[in-house]
Amino acid sequence: MVLAIVDAASAARYGLQTASLRNADGTFVAPTPASLLAGVAAMKDSSRPGVLAPDPARTRGGAYPLASVVYAGAYTGTPAAERKDFAGLIRYAARAGQTPGAAAGQLPPGYAPLPAALRTRALTEADRLEHAKGAAGGSGEGGPAGSGDSGASGGGPAGADGGAGGPGGGSGGFGGDGANPDTGDRAANRADPDGSDRQNTAHSGGLTPDTVLGIVRWVLIGVLLAGGVAGLSGPIVLRLSVRKSVRAG
Repeated sequence: MVLAIVDAASAARYGLQTASLRNADGTFVAPTPASLLAGVAAMKDSSRPGVLAPDPARTRGGAYPLASVVYAGAYTGTPAAERKDFAGLIRYAARAGQTPGAAAGQLPPGYAPLPAALRTRALTEADRLEHAKGAAGGSGEGGPAGSGDSGASGGGPAGADGGAGGPGGGSGGFGGDGANPDTGDRAANRADPDGSDRQNTAHSGGLTPDTVLGIVRWVLIGVLLAGGVAGLSGPIVLRLSVRKSVRAG
């Protein structure tokens, strides 16, 4: 028997058996949309307001103890067009992206649709991101774009996973350049748009060199031909030997 920790979506996708986990009041709970959302409802804000933190000790009744919320971050210092695109992704995640189903863009099995409060927070953060004032404006507070079992901060239509199959979702914090550890990288990107001077990537060394095999390459063909001749001549030799024995008799 093999035990592993996977998210609920992967377990549903590959038909894996899932374990019911014991929550704070001793109830064994399976990861279902309802139990995942109950687990999210039991969460409290972390040290950063607006960002929920799992607390298995608070999960009681039908709450799954390892539900989780995944957050992503967006910076208000990015160009307006990029912020608009990302805000659109958040809005999709909080609206149409919360529809359960197997079609493209729908919430796949293993995820629970976001509760109304987190959808509202995600939409609020999307507006805040798109209409941020100044190249580096904005504060660091975030709003979810998915929870229960939806996708990532600001966004993805379905995204988080949880330790043992719990959902995730959430929203991301938005901050200015002062909150962005990659500010220096953005300046470097302007000087080197394709990042070719900075990326630690493996470069191709060209085609694999030719190998001179010589006569060895014909050995296999010769063996196959010899085997074919032997296979065909066997029945012929057998018939001839039978005829000779009949004549001699």
